[in-house]
Amino acid sequence: MRTNISAFKLIEAMIKKYGKVKRNNIMDAFSLSILECNKIIRCYEDLTDYKLVYDDLCGEYSLNIDGYFHTMFLNDDPGMFIRSVELVCGKTMIVNDEEYETYKFQIVVVNFNENTDQELIRISEILIEYGCDDVTIGVIYGELYLDFVRKDVCYDMAVTRASSQINAVYGLRCIKAERLE
Repeated sequence: MRTNISAFKLIEAMIKKYGKVKRNNIMDAFSLSILECNKIIRCYEDLTDYKLVYDDLCGEYSLNIDGYFHTMFLNDDPGMFIRSVELVCGKTMIVNDEEYETYKFQIVVVNFNENTDQELIRISEILIEYGCDDVTIGVIYGELYLDFVRKDVCYDMAVTRASSQINAVYGLRCIKAERLE
């Protein structure tokens, strides 16, 4: 139930701030499948009497109402709530691609023990689970190099989020980040 309420708050925050909700943002923030996300949307509609219309081309929901949008779950500033969800889940809630810049950077990681293909595949899969689905992995002289191409608010935030995702993986520690051009 806690996930539902947080998801409802995210839906309301995104509608207040952007006028729409990207389905991928809800799925990423709460690690939901498409089916689970659709259930949350339907539950939100049932509780609020609002109707969210899904657009397959854009992958987003929009709200069709006459008049003012009243929130039932969100009592915070929409922007602040969205940012707090982003920090917790390690993903940027991108609604308008042109709103964020793309940053390329490389992070060097220590405590990488094995230099085998199986170990690299395992680390890749774990990093994806922790939200690093925008990384390319390489090993040079036994050091693990992670190259990112990431959209975010600013370069520092992109590196901070990536570093926290990497550090969440048991044993891995970031030692250096460098901007790539």
